[in-house]
Amino acid sequence: MVDLIQSLIQILRESLPDAVGTLIATAFLALIALLCRSLKKQSSREKLKELFRRASSACQWFVHNWQLVIALALLGGVAYGVLNLMPIYRARDLVAIILLAAILLVWYCVSMSTDPRRERFVESFQRDTQQWEYEGEWHTEQSGNERILTVTKSGIGGIAKPCLSWTDCVFEFETRIVHKFTSWIIRARDLDNYVMLQCQQRNLYPHFRLNGGWANLDWTKQNPVSLPVALSPNTWFGVRIEVRNVHVMVTLIVDGTEWLIPYIPSPLLVPPIAPAQYLVGSIGFRESSSECAQFRNILVTRI
Repeated sequence: MVDLIQSLIQILRESLPDAVGTLIATAFLALIALLCRSLKKQSSREKLKELFRRASSACQWFVHNWQLVIALALLGGVAYGVLNLMPIYRARDLVAIILLAAILLVWYCVSMSTDPRRERFVESFQRDTQQWEYEGEWHTEQSGNERILTVTKSGIGGIAKPCLSWTDCVFEFETRIVHKFTSWIIRARDLDNYVMLQCQQRNLYPHFRLNGGWANLDWTKQNPVSLPVALSPNTWFGVRIEVRNVHVMVTLIVDGTEWLIPYIPSPLLVPPIAPAQYLVGSIGFRESSSECAQFRNILVTRI
């Protein structure tokens, strides 16, 4: 066992620095390329804010996923040593390294599945609306064993604070139309930039909020998405929105039956349909003026 540990330390000392350096350099160059592409059309101040936010998100990701990072570095070290035919790699050494990497990967998978805070946002409004940034009238009330959120006179809307750096996710909740619409926000960078799905009783209208205004309104009016089932006012129904890469898929759950909404334009979150790229951001709700809707049992899961 002592010899095995000594061999392991020697392997790490010999091959890991170069492998890690290669991985870091590759990741850094890829990150710079993505940032340059995504920040190309933004002002200098917006570029700086976005760069800081993304760097912060990257640091948080490395801290939260350290087991995965170390496991990949170990496997990278093994690959580097094997490709360079390093004589210290005996069969026993390779088994030790791969076994250690496997243990870290299993640890990572278990921790991801048992720590809901890292992958899920659950909102039951027991803390009222403290986890939300919003404008207008948002209030909660007790109804039986549940708390219900009512939104109205919220022309700008509201978004969940914990999900601002999220990308792909499944957004699930129950809602009912009190007056006119129930409207759902996805990929909200802030309250001035997001995509909204405005749901009537028979149609769904995608909207694009950009720099504090509404863009492509003519396209929105000309491209309603027909619902596969008519919705009744003041009747609860479930919604599941899957946001993956630049595509959006919406499913309605009415009286226990699931209805996938067909014909949502795709890719919805990037030009030419969208006025800009909506690649990251939170979820939320919006009800303007006399519009009013209620929401409960909110669950957002990162994918």
